[in-house]
Amino acid sequence: MAGAISAREARHRVHGAGEIAFLDIRDAGPYVAGHPLLAVPCPVGRFDADLHWLVPRRSCPVLLVDGGDGTAAGAADRMSAFGYGDVCWIEGGVQGWADAGYTLYEGVNVPSKTLGELLDVEWRVPRIKADALADWQSEARAFHLFDGRPVEEFSRTTIPGARNAPNGELVHRAMEYFSDEAPVVICCAGRTRSIIGAASVALAGFRQPVYALENGTRGWLLSGRHLMRDAGAQALPLLGAQALQASRARARDLIRQSGLSCIEAGNVAAMQAEPGRTTFLIDVRSHEEFAAGSLAGAVHAPFVQLVQASDRFVGVRRARLVLVDDTGLRAALAAVFLQAMNFEVHLLIGAEMSAVPTWPNGRTVPPPPPQDDSPDAARRYLEWETGLVGRLDAEERAEFRIGPSPF
Repeated sequence: MAGAISAREARHRVHGAGEIAFLDIRDAGPYVAGHPLLAVPCPVGRFDADLHWLVPRRSCPVLLVDGGDGTAAGAADRMSAFGYGDVCWIEGGVQGWADAGYTLYEGVNVPSKTLGELLDVEWRVPRIKADALADWQSEARAFHLFDGRPVEEFSRTTIPGARNAPNGELVHRAMEYFSDEAPVVICCAGRTRSIIGAASVALAGFRQPVYALENGTRGWLLSGRHLMRDAGAQALPLLGAQALQASRARARDLIRQSGLSCIEAGNVAAMQAEPGRTTFLIDVRSHEEFAAGSLAGAVHAPFVQLVQASDRFVGVRRARLVLVDDTGLRAALAAVFLQAMNFEVHLLIGAEMSAVPTWPNGRTVPPPPPQDDSPDAARRYLEWETGLVGRLDAEERAEFRIGPSPF
């Protein structure tokens, strides 16, 4: 099947049953300026590099959206030449979508950021304001401050006194980061990863108070304070036998409490061969662990990036994800958040990982551009992020399935 369809029909397919790859084929600038909520960025100029990662099953239905300039028809022809047999596009592109009364969302990684805002509302994630955190620091109060972003972002700017512990890695390596029950504060550049990080600590069963730093580095700047710059890379601490055992125990508890699905390595090939289903095999461990050996065919997407930027790695709505991990804790936590974004998730824990990865391997998430530190820019960003939930209509809201709060 190929050809133009109405925005109304496209919307029905996006929010209907079954898999669909909804790809926005415009360049980054127009995409950031406004796109449908669930449209995955895949510029036509990067088809050769990205299509096979985002949409590995050639028989998967594909829906394209362009800028209304007719490029989708040519892109569909290219996809047909690659072996994709079910490609259509939205008549009138993004303007046709908007003219039908559907919302266009600015920014990047909007589904993941919307999830963070929904968790903040529905789980009532504890938060601490910049002024209160500064008071804790001046009082020399006992607490732990972690920046939950990837090292590339942490090393650029962070809150003074923060240690880098990317989301997922903090709970996995907790015994190497802290051994007391002092409060834990998670920060990021804005809101999402602070919320996800704090929720992860609670989901993993830690008893001490945990807080998301409200509005992250932007909130810190708006409070009139300065950021620490050029912090440098901080290597992840190595885990001893006791720390690995603790990670496995927390994983078992979370898997049981959340009813997560675990599979064996022998199930993967059958899943990947199943007609009508797309299965992504994703290694959520650190870069160093993945480079030392993984499962053959696995794509690397560490927890901190997969949850924050799911649309960079998975191009198929309602696809099946198999998350590879050693102890299972990072995979189990990722599964909780990915299931909340309407993915079917299975865990593959403790399998032999001896295959040497080939490069390039999957898509990477480029660091965001340098942050505009002006107060006006910070306010605009935070207004945009906190406003995401209010823009959802009923069908869009139904794409998120928030489980019970760990708080």
